[in-house]
Amino acid sequence: AALWRSRQHQTNHADIKAGQVRLAVEFESGVSGRRRLVTRLTQELNALLIAADIRDDQAVIKSRTELAWLHHQLGESDDALNLAQAVLPDQVRVLGADHPDTLVTRNNIASGTGRVGDSRAALELLEGLLPDQVRVLGADHPDTLVTRNNIAGWAGRVGGSRAALAPFAGVLTVHVRVLGAVHHDTLSTRNNTAFLACRVC
Repeated sequence: AALWRSRQHQTNHADIKAGQVRLAVEFESGVSGRRRLVTRLTQELNALLIAADIRDDQAVIKSRTELAWLHHQLGESDDALNLAQAVLPDQVRVLGADHPDTLVTRNNIASGTGRVGDSRAALELLEGLLPDQVRVLGADHPDTLVTRNNIAGWAGRVGGSRAALAPFAGVLTVHVRVLGAVHHDTLSTRNNTAFLACRVC
């Protein structure tokens, strides 16, 4: 039986949420053929969006962002990026440009852009996102710290070790202050900074 159902081009939140939960459970279960499952459910959701014209429903928007993330988890970078890019305008219109979910999608689009081969565009998108996160979430928010770390990483891919060293050193200072010296993210950033410092010596 089809997961997503419509009756005379209508749907309800229960159908959307049930499908979203089942999708997550099936994916996390690790059953064989989960790639086919996620692909099929994506197709069913897209068909529902076309038939029922419910793009502005917040539950549907949430389901679409979850599907994009699941495609990313499966290593399907092109599909994940396309889904994230498609949902962003609806998030901006319905949730607002400063909504945390909208900011997360912008980060996912930036990272996805890099994964499909455009490191410079990924870096530019992240650099554009950071000021909005600082303004909305705060400089010490975990999402803001992730973006700063990602900027350092993509800066290295674009400009090499020397270009990444200063951004990583800046992230390290913030990690020590916010997370503590022995937090695993701090230790990871410290290792990256030390490695890059050796590379540019």
